[in-house]
Amino acid sequence: MKKTMIACAVLALALLLAACGGAADYPVMEPVALDSLTLASAESDTLSAQFPEEEWVFDVSMVPVDFAIYDTETLLDETGTMNINIMLSGQYSGKLKQSDLDGVVDELKNSDMADGMNIEVSEMRSLEGEPVGYIESTSTYTESMIDFYLENSGITEEQLEALGGREALLNTPPTRQIQMYAVVDGNILVVTGTYYDDAAKTRLVDTMSILLQTVKVK
Repeated sequence: MKKTMIACAVLALALLLAACGGAADYPVMEPVALDSLTLASAESDTLSAQFPEEEWVFDVSMVPVDFAIYDTETLLDETGTMNINIMLSGQYSGKLKQSDLDGVVDELKNSDMADGMNIEVSEMRSLEGEPVGYIESTSTYTESMIDFYLENSGITEEQLEALGGREALLNTPPTRQIQMYAVVDGNILVVTGTYYDDAAKTRLVDTMSILLQTVKVK
């Protein structure tokens, strides 16, 4: 089973936030009807959230993320396991706005991640009346990207070797990701979903929305 390294770490580090902004009209993400689902509850030292019980499994061992779940359908898939993780990225007062998301994208384009990452979508959206930053990207591991993880995201050489070392990552198929940025309980949360099959994208986005609808910061 392959467990993808935590690409959201660099995004959390890159999040540059300005002062609180006013309301804006953004494309609406329809919330998931939670009462029609059987949800499991899980918590880490910092967060608690809910997710579809039979489709995902909670993992308390992922570092440096605050909350992580894995898709049961692809848990043993050689291509890669679809997964979602959440990271706390500091306290924030007010609502996210376009300039905040623009700052994230600018940082990514000027970072060591740029040569391995292609950003296809970057826009503000709205979920349950609250602004959410939304990014879709495709990443391919490069030497500079691996160095960046080791230097900035808490990944150790031992964890890298457990994943098969540099050569294994450099030969990994391109990773597709969706990131959502939101303010919850006065904190910025970065929710990152990793997937490999276009057919699973809708289910991934729905589960990310469920996490945002149910997450609480301790």
